[in-house]
Amino acid sequence: MELTYGVSSEVDGDKHILIWDFDEQKLTNISNELQKVSEAYKLSNIYVLETSPDRYAAICFSAFDWPTALLIVARTKYVDENFLKLSIRQRFFTLRVGPKGGFRPRCVLVISSDVAETPLNDLQTWYVYVTGRKEAYRPLQDCIADQHLVDWFQGRLAEVLSTKLEDREVRE
Repeated sequence: MELTYGVSSEVDGDKHILIWDFDEQKLTNISNELQKVSEAYKLSNIYVLETSPDRYAAICFSAFDWPTALLIVARTKYVDENFLKLSIRQRFFTLRVGPKGGFRPRCVLVISSDVAETPLNDLQTWYVYVTGRKEAYRPLQDCIADQHLVDWFQGRLAEVLSTKLEDREVRE
């Protein structure tokens, strides 16, 4: 177990951005499915992150009420069932952007859209937690009330989203 950090889907006005978690799926399958979801729901850019070898997550800065956000994510093929169960219990999604096992998440694919995104600074809750123990989530506000740290977390997410690897081959 190790200490890491992530962000929740909660944004201003009781809305949620979309976050997906995919374990042991081919990137091509994930990409194809997220393209279909993006078109069906008219979503903004979707950023696909490699969170560890052969494990992916995706984040989209289109905001919806919780039931609609959950419906969109739950209807997406290949989403990890445990991620969905945890999200339903918590009533929000989470995305780890900190390192785990020496691996730092990085953006490997962007599914582009002309739809406007929710601003990054609208994200309301950052979490510090012990990996493997989701019940150990602690909102950043409970740990430390420091705007500089919140700014750092937002910068880290922006950095992760901008690390799209050049000339990366899609894994088959």
